[in-house]
Amino acid sequence: FYGLVLLSLFPSINLHVDEINRVFGGDLSDDLSILSKKGWLISVDKEVFKVHQIIKEFFLFNYPMHSQDITPMIKYYLVNIEWNETDHPSEQKKYMIFVKSLIDSLKGYDEGIIILANNVAMLYRYFGFFEIALKYMLIVKDFDEKNNNDTNLAQTYNNIGNVYHKLGDIDNTIKYFELSMDIREKYNDPLLSESYLAMGSLLSENGYVDIAKKYLDILENMEINEKSFIPISNLGILIYTKLKKPKLVMKYINAALSFINNKIVDENHLYIAYTYNNISLFYEKLLQDYNLAIHYKQKQDELMKKNFSEEDKDSKNIKTDLERLNKLNSL
Repeated sequence: FYGLVLLSLFPSINLHVDEINRVFGGDLSDDLSILSKKGWLISVDKEVFKVHQIIKEFFLFNYPMHSQDITPMIKYYLVNIEWNETDHPSEQKKYMIFVKSLIDSLKGYDEGIIILANNVAMLYRYFGFFEIALKYMLIVKDFDEKNNNDTNLAQTYNNIGNVYHKLGDIDNTIKYFELSMDIREKYNDPLLSESYLAMGSLLSENGYVDIAKKYLDILENMEINEKSFIPISNLGILIYTKLKKPKLVMKYINAALSFINNKIVDENHLYIAYTYNNISLFYEKLLQDYNLAIHYKQKQDELMKKNFSEEDKDSKNIKTDLERLNKLNSL
């Protein structure tokens, strides 16, 4: 009976017995077969099972579960979804639907589930599912605010701001970036550079280049983690392209490419794809060198394909950009 309640925490999809066994740390093949024969589980064959949606909803409604009831499951997914901005997280993608179902099914959260909610939110953001990402980030925010955890809250506010940015909600983007920055400045947080970088990028993209440059100047005089070098160089490329100062742009391009070649972050990370995009824009808009613009746009395309399908919005935009650049190059 307890096993059925736990299985109800899984998404309503076909589950291979090996996946179930990995989560529970034992061989449940016989138990799953018995439950299938009794009609509690839908079985495609002896190795694939599914909890019927009606049965799932019955157990979740009548036997609500809390975080402390499923500690082994939480530990399993914490090991497999450990967010790191500078890693290439494609291998974690397969766990997202499971963690989402787990969080949605629980009635009470503890710190372990909040870490999972944060990690899965960051993954949904990474893969472009911004509305879903926001949902779980707000769960993390409520928990952090309730527990007065300012350090975590600053990061959560920054993450929420980034999602609103992707959703095109500039007012909420600024609101959460400022909330994050205020906390980090108050405590002289080591991640204060992240807030300056986020605000500088936002201002530059929206035409406030002179103010954005002030944040870039601050960043260049701070002690920062080397993994921030690429996005800071990227900000320099963006700002000085808009200010039409090609010599300064080249300075930041050379710095960015040096950091990329030194493999400061995973070679497939989106930091690098975004940098190639801005380099391409520089060669197109400022120098009208369409050969190099196409070269870096293609390099961006290669990285995007390693992260997303060709049907992804950004991937489609790159295809459109390449078509446009090739036409310009042929004139």
